[in-house]
Amino acid sequence: MPKPLLPDRPVTRFERTAASASFVAGCLFALLLLGLHLVEPEFDPTWRFVSEYALGRAGWMMTVAFISLAISLLAAALAVVRHVRTIFGYVGLVILALAACGFLLAAAFQTDPITTAPGAYTFSGRMHVLGASLDYSPVGMLLISWALGRTDGWRSLRRPMMIAASIAFLLMIGLIATLPRDGHFGPGVYTGLIGRVALLSYLGWITTVSLGVRRRQSRIRQGGVPLSDRQRRSGESARSAVISAVSASGNRPTASTEAFSRACCTVRIPGNGMIDGSRANR
Repeated sequence: MPKPLLPDRPVTRFERTAASASFVAGCLFALLLLGLHLVEPEFDPTWRFVSEYALGRAGWMMTVAFISLAISLLAAALAVVRHVRTIFGYVGLVILALAACGFLLAAAFQTDPITTAPGAYTFSGRMHVLGASLDYSPVGMLLISWALGRTDGWRSLRRPMMIAASIAFLLMIGLIATLPRDGHFGPGVYTGLIGRVALLSYLGWITTVSLGVRRRQSRIRQGGVPLSDRQRRSGESARSAVISAVSASGNRPTASTEAFSRACCTVRIPGNGMIDGSRANR
């Protein structure tokens, strides 16, 4: 027997703003990264890491790109944090927040060239590697997608979120698998190419979540949630009228009468179940 879906909360204006900021920042990251391939073509995209663009003449673009990706991930987490209702979802949010911190660290400290010997790393290079090692975003995306899919408001988006997160996860595994065991990078090593595609794949999940937040906001507006004070008072008046009529007839209100009166002031919201007018906005 399938588990019942967990109730969800209405989308707030702050969450809608966070979702939009996540999408815009993610698109900015993608544009900057793609632009760097044209501005700094001396870095072979097949085996040189994207971090090395910060060492070129337009290094500021890579710094801004890392900051944009950090903002995008953090804003996505803020947009859905109130809708996550399971421990696995909370773990996913923490992973996403750590990844955002990692990208900020990578932006603050420039990397060493990939050809640098391990014993010759600078302090800045080691800090950059530390920041990059915090990025397990695809794992967080999978956990958050599963948690959101357990709620009634996000159930319809569970499959596209899981697909987008799974693609990013598989690319992350591919990136790890293509790392040379001897630590020597050069032509014929495709870690850099897979790393680029993996980072760009984050935008698929970010877009799905951002559109999901805006879609739910649109549904709520069409459904009329939350109820206005006038609607709530009308529901309470209808309920009171039913109980008063029963009392005036000399009978005591029973459980069935109470249920009938509640039905009189219940509003049906398309796609959002039933809302009791006598309890709404309290």
